Formats: sequence, C-alpha cells, structure tokens
Amino acid sequence: MWFFLPLIQEYYRSGEFSKINKLKDSIKENLKFQLIVGSLGLVALIYFFIRYGFNFDTFKNLLIGASHVYSLILSLWLMSHGLVAIPRRRWNNNFNLDYQLENLYFEIPKAYDEYNESAYNFKDICSIIRSLQNIHGIEQSVFHNEVQFLASLIPEDINLRHHVVSAEFTSIQQLSSQTLSRLHQTFKKEKTNYNSSLYGFNKYKLNILDLQDITESKSAGILRFRTFNPLIKNEKVLYYLYVYIIPTFNLLFASFQFILSFIIIESEILHSTKFSIINILLLSERITSTLKLALSIVFLTYMVTSALISLTRIKIFKIYHLFPINSNPVSVIFFIMYSNRLTIPLSFNFLTFLNNNKIQSQFNLFLGESINASIVGGFLNSNVPRLIIIPLLLTTFNVYDKLKKTISWDYLMDFLDSDDDDESYGRGTDKRESLIKEGKLIIQRELNSTQNNLNDTL
Repeated sequence: MWFFLPLIQEYYRSGEFSKINKLKDSIKENLKFQLIVGSLGLVALIYFFIRYGFNFDTFKNLLIGASHVYSLILSLWLMSHGLVAIPRRRWNNNFNLDYQLENLYFEIPKAYDEYNESAYNFKDICSIIRSLQNIHGIEQSVFHNEVQFLASLIPEDINLRHHVVSAEFTSIQQLSSQTLSRLHQTFKKEKTNYNSSLYGFNKYKLNILDLQDITESKSAGILRFRTFNPLIKNEKVLYYLYVYIIPTFNLLFASFQFILSFIIIESEILHSTKFSIINILLLSERITSTLKLALSIVFLTYMVTSALISLTRIKIFKIYHLFPINSNPVSVIFFIMYSNRLTIPLSFNFLTFLNNNKIQSQFNLFLGESINASIVGGFLNSNVPRLIIIPLLLTTFNVYDKLKKTISWDYLMDFLDSDDDDESYGRGTDKRESLIKEGKLIIQRELNSTQNNLNDTL
C-alpha cells in the first residue's frame, strides 16, 4: 500500500497525456522523493552502525519505534485539536443561533474572495489553453492532438469573453511537450481549487440562508425554507423542530462529546496508571464484557474521528482539498494515506490506557515489544501522549487563530497604518462589524442575482 498509493497519486497529478508517460512521470517523481529521504536515512544509518555496531533486532526495533513516534505525534496533535474544537464548535453553533449567523456573515467575505481568486485563475488557464487553438499551423503540428485534448477540458458554460489573459502563445516554436504537460497539470490544479472554493462559498451561502429563515421564523412561529423542500410540510412543526428540538439535541450531544473528550484527555495524561478512567472502566469487574466492548468502540471511534476531522479541515498549502463532489484523486489519495497513518498509532495509543499486566493482545505484543525494546522508543511512547496538554491549550485559548492574525499581512498593514494606539483601540471590533456588513451585502447580491436569472428564464 505504501508503495502503490504514492505511485497512483503522482500518476493522477502528472500532466502527461498518455498512460505510459504518466506512469513514467509518477515513477520519476517518487524516485526523487525516495532518494532525498533515503539519503537522509542513509546518513542516520551509517551513524547508527558506527556508534552501536550492527545488530538486526536492535535496528528493526529502532525503525519501528521511530516510524511509530512520528505517526503518534501527528495523530495525537490532530486528535487533541479535534477533542476540543469539535464539541466546542457544536455547542457554540447551537447555543445561540443569532451568534452563529453573525459568525457566518463574518466568515463569508473570505470565502467569497477565495472563490473570486480561484475563478480568475481558472479562467486564466482556460484562456491560455484556448489561445493555443489560434496559433497558425497548429492543425498540422505534432502537438495538435494534445492541444485539442486540452481544449476539450474547458467547461462549455465558462465565460471567457471579457477575461484578459495573463500569457498567450503566438507561435508553434513556443510549444514543447514539457510546456503542454505543465499547462495540463496547472489546469487540473486550478480546476480543483475552483471547485473547492465554489463548494465552500455555496456551503456558506446555503447555511446563511437557512439560518436566516430559522431566526426570522421566531416572530411568526412558522418556518419556511427557501433553499430546499423538507420532508415535513407542516410549517409549525418545522419551527419547533429547528428552533428548539434540533439545537437542544445538539447541545446534549456536544455535552456528551465534552465528557468523552475529558475522559480521553485524562487517560492520555495518566495512561498506564490505575488512575486512568478508561483503564478503570475496562478493568472493572462490575461491567460486562459486552459493555466493555461497546465502550472501547465508542472511545476509539471518537479518537480516530477527531483526528480525521481535524485532518480534513486543514488546508495544506491549498494543495489538497476534500469536498463531497468532484474531489480530485490526488487529494483523495493523500487523505487515504494519512488516514492509514493515523489509525495504527491511535489504536496502539488506546492500548496504553490499559494495564498491560492484566490485558494482553497480539497487536500489543508485536508493536509494543518493538517500540519499547529501545530505551528511546520506550521513553517517547510513554511520555509523548502526556504532551497532549500542549496542543490542547493551544486550541482551547485559540492560539492558532491569534498566531495566524499576528503573522498575516492584514495585521501588518494595520500596524503600519496606526499612528496612535488610542485610535487603533477597538479596531478589531470595527473590522468585525465591517466584515459582517460586507457578508450581508454579499448574500443580498447573490439573492438579487438568483432572482434576476429566474426572471430572465421566465
């Protein structure tokens, strides 16, 4: 799996046009990566052999321990972020619907800017590709099939009439196999960015419209949605369902998630001790084996789910995007690979909550002995989970957001423009109000545009 998935990922990333060339390109890119990693590993291997001599068992245990610790740190960091962020987000979004609507207004301008930027970049690459068809003599050139293939990828409904292209090809001498391959690869990347930003913007827009309908229904006592037709037709029942029942259920579920998070965090910090709550529950003689199995499934599922949700919500250099429709294979394979990397360390980490003297498993015997065989591996496996408190505090106090604002360009410009601290006091509040107002204007423009399009069709 670790061999084939990267090959498949680079195969789909490649801008080549034939299957054979795509496979060659994939192998070449993977060899580059493996040579870089292998060179670093070779240096470490030479140092290890010089320092400790050659011992196959020690070497094997060191490799397993090192790979486990890397995956363990990554999985615990993602999981700890999810343990705090997921229940907190659910609680905040349902405790006050008006506050949730205000937050959506505040966030949609950024999504709108990303959508416009990606739309421009996608139109630009489409215009560049379309300009290839206007090159004199392209029909008789050796690149005719590639140009026709690229032109066939351009969506029929895209409007390029008023777009000013950033670059244009005017002669066949400017073309080469590498140039067309790069254009193909850029097209796939920009198309993914466009689809992702379009989905994100539409998701914000639909959520805002639905929340508008819910909050405005409080005065009339009936609820009517503009974006979809619910199965329940009674508007009075819909009102009580979306204003009272669903938010109350989500608040209760968020409370349950907070309890699970507390138990897991406590068990991480006090793992392998008699004070671990999970250890107490699963070793208790008063609890049946069936209930212990159910508890194990709930805890382990919640741990893995928290890590995976955190992983999917991270925008990694705007390269990998995962969304319900039209996710490109490169992104899907990336998340599949990292999902596999998270599962094993979290599963073994769950076993460390328990007393190994009383509970044994083949999984623990195989992986645990290899990890704990070396002093470094055993020390890291025992102490890394306790460091979960660091990402927990960072997430709890929103340090990530504060750091992002501190190093952002907008913050720098605000700092440079401020001549007086008294004048800049409260600017954050003013900026939030300004963005909320902008978000409302964006939604109003979208509604007007939809209404105008509807009138044109009629």
